[in-house]
Amino acid sequence: MFRRPLDFLSSLPARGDLVEIRLGPVRAWMACHPHVVRQVLTDPHTYDKGGPLFDRLRALMGDGLVTCRQDAHRRQRRLVQPAFRPARVAGHTRLTGQEARALSRAWRPGQRVDVTAEMMALTTRATSRLLFSGSLDAERSATVRDCLGTVTRGLFVRTVVPFDAPFRVPTPANRRYRDALARLHALVAEIVAERGRGGPPHDDLLATLLEAAGDTGGRVGPPGEREIHDQLVTLLLTGVETTAMCLASAFALLADHPDAERRLHEEVDDVLAGGRAPDHADLARLGHTRRVTGPMASPSAGSPRSPPAPRTFRC
Repeated sequence: MFRRPLDFLSSLPARGDLVEIRLGPVRAWMACHPHVVRQVLTDPHTYDKGGPLFDRLRALMGDGLVTCRQDAHRRQRRLVQPAFRPARVAGHTRLTGQEARALSRAWRPGQRVDVTAEMMALTTRATSRLLFSGSLDAERSATVRDCLGTVTRGLFVRTVVPFDAPFRVPTPANRRYRDALARLHALVAEIVAERGRGGPPHDDLLATLLEAAGDTGGRVGPPGEREIHDQLVTLLLTGVETTAMCLASAFALLADHPDAERRLHEEVDDVLAGGRAPDHADLARLGHTRRVTGPMASPSAGSPRSPPAPRTFRC
């Protein structure tokens, strides 16, 4: 489990639909069948967020939407919902399309591209614009990418090892992890403080949260400074790395399945004639494209494919 964690997890479905794992004195269960996974994910009253794994995640990203318990989740969801209304989501589509087009136009025929790094850069820019508008310049974006890479590498083992003692030892890996986490939180705190000092209006999630903080008469209690910080860190962590790995995996799978790649290009050329950027209305017509880039994009019937190591592809 510690040396080859993805291979270990991929081997568990062969042992049953619900597999018990011993983590020292702690017992954990892995839901391996889609129906069991769905039951756990759609019944938050029975399967509330708690226990040592979520305690570790709260130490990473605070008590935001991903880690808060059920009794706090509805209120937190209402706080961020205005940023995800249909009209706003249409704007998100345009923004993401702009970033994708800028990235692809920077590629040149014959150039070898590190797809994993490029997807991390893409999702960092898109997510930071949605959360903070233009508050992340090139230097700050590079800091976010570096910190997220270090944090995600150290996160898995911290969520499965039942003891804290190994992580208190000042090893180089532990020091890098703590430093990256501190830098990430400091950067978010700096951006919130800058916005609090005033300036031009913004149309982003931070503006939505700050507006809610000033609405003392609303249905939802106003968020405090700590809660605003936690929501931003949560969405930054969940919006950048996981999306980038999903896209990088899609590139790897398309390289291995040329028929699916050909269908993807045909659909995009048909729906987006002339090479125009997609708008929100186009997404429903890009059915094959959405299946390719979805979290379960693998066309094989076996276990989900692990995120690829950095790979290069010729443009």
